[in-house]
Amino acid sequence: SLDILVLTHLDQDHIGGAEAVLNAVPVRRLVFNGSLKPDGSADRLFRLAEERGIPIFFAHEGMEWRWDASSSLTVLAPEGGRSDGSSIPAVDEQNDRSVVLHLSLYGRTFLLPGDLEAPGERRALASPAFTPAPVDVLKAGHHGSKTSSTEEWLRAWSPREVVISAGRNNLYGHPHPVVLGRLEALGIAFFRTDISGEIEYRVTPGGKLERRTMKNAGPTERTEGREAVAL
Repeated sequence: SLDILVLTHLDQDHIGGAEAVLNAVPVRRLVFNGSLKPDGSADRLFRLAEERGIPIFFAHEGMEWRWDASSSLTVLAPEGGRSDGSSIPAVDEQNDRSVVLHLSLYGRTFLLPGDLEAPGERRALASPAFTPAPVDVLKAGHHGSKTSSTEEWLRAWSPREVVISAGRNNLYGHPHPVVLGRLEALGIAFFRTDISGEIEYRVTPGGKLERRTMKNAGPTERTEGREAVAL
């Protein structure tokens, strides 16, 4: 089961599989970015959640879940919450409405910014909800697009390593060479799903962090590599 299923924003490449998750896995709460996309792409998903009795929450800066002394999840963006009872806004360009999450687990920290772009990064850094501090792992915003992962953003969080989620031979040219060059110039190690395949992190109760990669080696073969990350 899942305590929380987070829809960072309502673009199809981020919610296209959510309906399958709701149909296959018990979900206790659904969290989204507090907007609707005019094309109605999320309507069926929200209706399914309502049919299954799953509470739906609007994520906003400062919201936090703390399960125990060793784990917490904090929302850094989007900003503000609606307290005036106003309707949910329709937002066509969803990237800068992304839910930005800071995860702390057994002393290790992860920053997950969805498809946040440069203007959203600047707003998040200025938010009083959280003071930037070095993180162990940063997921690159917007699949390594040149419109995200600004130098200011990278310096503020000073990640030990960055993961870039991008499909192999994707049509957009992600990750962009400008972003890769920026990471190299700052001395930040990075790993790419288009090269390494699935990238998984595990944190032990003692704080040991491991990274595992898995990719298709052929029509039926999979290769797996495990390594302890020295941090």
